[in-house]
Parts: sequence; structure tokens; C-alpha cells
Amino acid sequence: MTTQTAAGDRPRTEEAAAVTSGGGAANLFSYLALGCLFGIVLIKSEVVSWFRIQEMFRFESSHVYGIIMSAIAIAALSIVLLERAVAGTWLYGYMRPHLPHY
Repeated sequence: MTTQTAAGDRPRTEEAAAVTSGGGAANLFSYLALGCLFGIVLIKSEVVSWFRIQEMFRFESSHVYGIIMSAIAIAALSIVLLERAVAGTWLYGYMRPHLPHY
């Protein structure tokens, strides 16, 4: 069974509507807490330090370059695992109603 979206431009299935409507304030709070934790990690590892950024652009240290390369490697590995795992099919099922060709 399909329903119209709030804008009325494209139909959505009941399953997609159920997935997108959940959450609430508790879900937003968990994202806020995770963002604060990530910010603390960046500050403690001196990634956002002007001294470290200056060293990076002068090619005096590889501290920030190492963090950037590890982030790229983790992102690539995560994409590969998501494509192979069951979460990849869930992600596609969640995103399918939002894609322009749907």
C-alpha cells in the first residue's frame, strides 16, 4: 500500500514511512552526544590545533595526514562492508523511496 508524502510529489510505501517517522528527541540526543564525543576526540588528538595544521601545510609533520588517510581507509572499508552485508540491502530499501528515479 502506498501513501503520499507531505509534499505530495512521490508515493512512499508503508515500510519506508515507518522507518523515517521513528526517533524523536531521544534519537536526536544520541546524535548530539556522539557529535560531542567526536569533537572531544578531535580536540584531544590536536587535529584542530592551528600548530598541527600549520605543520601539515609546511610538510613538517605527518600527524594530520595520517589521520586523514586512516579516515579514508575506514570509510572505504565501511562502504565495502555495507555493500556486502545485510545492512546494505536495508540501506537501499530505506533510500529507495528517496531516490530521484523511483
